[in-house]
Amino acid sequence: MRRDGRMNVIAALVASGIAAFGLVGSDLKQQLARLSVATGPGGDSAVAGGGVPSVSSSRASVRAAMCPTVYNSDTQSLYEVPGTGTGRFLEDWVIREVSYESISTRVQDAAPPDICLHGSKVGEVFVHRCRENLNQIQDSYYRNGMLAIRALRPAETDILRAIVAVLKEHGSEILPGIRMSESHHGRIDLSEPLCPLLTIRNPGWVIRQPDRRTHETAMGCSVPEVRAHRLAIITEIAEQYDLDGVEWNVNRWAKHFPRHLRTERAPIMTEHVGTVRRTLDTPAGRRGRSRLVLGVRVPEGIRQCCLAGLDRGTWVKQAWIDYLVVAPYNESSPQIAVQQFAAFTKGRCQLLVATSDQAGGLAGASPTIQGRRAAQIRTLPGYQGMRTTDAEALACALNHHTWGAAARIRARRCPARRRRQGQELAGRLGLRGGRHLLRQLHECRGEL
Repeated sequence: MRRDGRMNVIAALVASGIAAFGLVGSDLKQQLARLSVATGPGGDSAVAGGGVPSVSSSRASVRAAMCPTVYNSDTQSLYEVPGTGTGRFLEDWVIREVSYESISTRVQDAAPPDICLHGSKVGEVFVHRCRENLNQIQDSYYRNGMLAIRALRPAETDILRAIVAVLKEHGSEILPGIRMSESHHGRIDLSEPLCPLLTIRNPGWVIRQPDRRTHETAMGCSVPEVRAHRLAIITEIAEQYDLDGVEWNVNRWAKHFPRHLRTERAPIMTEHVGTVRRTLDTPAGRRGRSRLVLGVRVPEGIRQCCLAGLDRGTWVKQAWIDYLVVAPYNESSPQIAVQQFAAFTKGRCQLLVATSDQAGGLAGASPTIQGRRAAQIRTLPGYQGMRTTDAEALACALNHHTWGAAARIRARRCPARRRRQGQELAGRLGLRGGRHLLRQLHECRGEL
């Protein structure tokens, strides 16, 4: 739940919320629209992922779309709802999003992870603990989100149902975003809006780090009750909503196990991923579908995945997941070693690389950044205020493509022709190719 009024996007191979907010120039949008994220041999397969089973649904044809666009939407719409007309506001918000880009898969954050933004009966709905007294929530940002959730109740709807109602004829896949171990709350206290009651009532389930720190707030995935609770939320969504699967985020904040036990306990997470896959298979069969989509968002490097206890290779080999998103925590990076992930996903599942509208991450300290013009938030002069420019987004896209995300030009042409086109595109924008394009960005259109 970010507070900067923007959303994460994966458009074509990369792209970001910048497109939805009009910060991407038309030239860049046209170039990104020509790239897709297929991982079939040589990037030539019409099926993204080189033969990944598709969902037998009119909306699920995007698994084989020529230019798939996965758009990850934060909960910003709930927090910006005006005092009246909540349902209509959310519908207009979604329509505005899809009008900017051809979105093949829309991911709406629904459970981050134990507080739910939809009308859950097994998880804690964001507004419920306050009952009628929302004035006890001091932060107006969160209070407005709670008011929006409450305003949808009389119509027996929620944010997920509202999105389905708008997009079901649009042809897009619709997936809820489920975060596994995010701990947005800084304290375990009832006054923290995002601190789950589950944590407050079960402090013994919180991870105990080897340094015996007292400020840890994430619940450990080693605890069977924690895994069961979060699985129950996934099960409820899969059974009660007309959605096409789940995007499961194990990147935010990747605190699943105590630091000194992460490698040892990786099999626990692996078993849980298999359980999630089987959980989705049950409602798929009842709906007459061959499969519901399971996408997983993981940290940006193999080492980081290992340190978090995530055996992503086994998940892919077991055919449990349909796409894998390699994602920096909250920024855009052209330095991701995509080839390490392509080595085990090629021909098995779709490989995506995420970028953000943030270029500098969350660091709010010095130094002050100069010369970025509109790409720097005036009130945040450091790294945290850096917004991704056209050139930076394209540099990321080209690097991810070059180093293994197997993006391809939309039109069907021979591989040599595609390579020449990519080189010509890079040349027109002043990029000479190679792994480290970031240092060349000052040459691009004078944007920096």
